[in-house]
Amino acid sequence: MVYGHFHTGFIKEKEGKLFVNPGSISLPKQDTKNSYAIIEKGRISLKDIEGEDINVRDF
Repeated sequence: MVYGHFHTGFIKEKEGKLFVNPGSISLPKQDTKNSYAIIEKGRISLKDIEGEDINVRDF
């Protein structure tokens, strides 16, 4: 499940399901980094504003 609006970037797994929030490029909250997500070829990557991986998961 991919959703937004919380301005906190994360990739979490619960009961075999992935939950992804891409975060916020401009207004991150709760001391998280500026971030965005890329979904491509069976992989989801949460990246910081410089393009470095924060978290990566295969699915």
